[in-house]
Amino acid sequence: MSCSHKADIIFGDPIKAAIDESKTVLLRYPQNLSMVSDSTVMMINSGQRLSEYNFYSGINTRNFSLGNFNFDSLITVTYRKKYEGVKTFDYGNGYELNGSNYQLVNYFHAKNANYVMVSLLAAVDNLQDSSALVKLREDEKKFGIDRQDAHITIMDYVNFIFETDADLKIRTIYPLYAEARIRKDNYFAYFHKNFFVQNNAVYVPVAKTGNVKLAEKIDADKGNYSMVRIGLQENSVNYLLPYAAVDFTDYRLQDYFGTDYHFLSADNRLLVCTGKEIIENGTSEKIFSNKELAPTEWIYDCCKKEDLLIMMTYTMEHKKSIVMNGASLPVDSILKEEMKIFDPAAQKFLCSKQLPADVTGPALSGKRLVYITKDDTHYYLNSMTYEN
Repeated sequence: MSCSHKADIIFGDPIKAAIDESKTVLLRYPQNLSMVSDSTVMMINSGQRLSEYNFYSGINTRNFSLGNFNFDSLITVTYRKKYEGVKTFDYGNGYELNGSNYQLVNYFHAKNANYVMVSLLAAVDNLQDSSALVKLREDEKKFGIDRQDAHITIMDYVNFIFETDADLKIRTIYPLYAEARIRKDNYFAYFHKNFFVQNNAVYVPVAKTGNVKLAEKIDADKGNYSMVRIGLQENSVNYLLPYAAVDFTDYRLQDYFGTDYHFLSADNRLLVCTGKEIIENGTSEKIFSNKELAPTEWIYDCCKKEDLLIMMTYTMEHKKSIVMNGASLPVDSILKEEMKIFDPAAQKFLCSKQLPADVTGPALSGKRLVYITKDDTHYYLNSMTYEN
């Protein structure tokens, strides 16, 4: 959509700093970049370490890693204790996630705390869990497997939320028992699409489980829900944002997995950005409608600046599908990335500007954006102010 008047977005000259690798060697492109203060960012390195950096100097200021953590003891006092006589959890026999026995899936930064979602892979034997056995057998029958074993051992994820202080020191660990209830309800919680923590509860996107192909439209049954609230102490489950309030018209399954949720807390309200819309959680009021975007345009990041919404968007080009292992997979590419400023009161864009070619996947605040670049020898943090 075009801007409603001649206001322009002006980018300042970028500041570039080589990322300090004296403590943490970057083996691959960092993930989940976000701004956590006026001078620092956080990101996940290789799924193993959450690191904080000063983006002016590139210095690595803090790290969170679980390389020496005793996960077997943790599982013993949590999952094994809770499911004793019903399930067994075999952890530590070479089961790996991306070359390690744990993975940092995502994190949420709060004012004086951080919450890190940690995923482990374990062999789970469902012994006397009859409902789990029935569900497993039903799922296997979809693939032509029909067996009546007394119990079934599967590889499954055992997940926790680690709460840390501002210095990334562990305060509390919350086992996510509630995921069993969510799966029983035929939903799956997608922490990789971001999550939000408030009042000792975590808000996370969910989607109905099914056999929809990547290129197909997702199941937009109005009775389904798009988010869940999990109580971290009691593991309560409350489904939120029904599909009746969220417009999934433009979504293929590939688009759903390719976009993140973003959470904006302001004026005692929780605003949820689904990648196409911005909706108030409590009332389902649409603060921003997908009608303001092109059908193949998506919100990459967003924030509030006074009464305005600042957005980073990208526009996709849907190309022809390729066939891989007998399946037809769509191949998309990004045509352009833009910064846009939207006035919710007037329900219109005030201005927009295409990002410079080297700005990809930026983290956004009300004053600047930060992004990562790489050459043959270093990764770099680049920061750039903007104004309108």
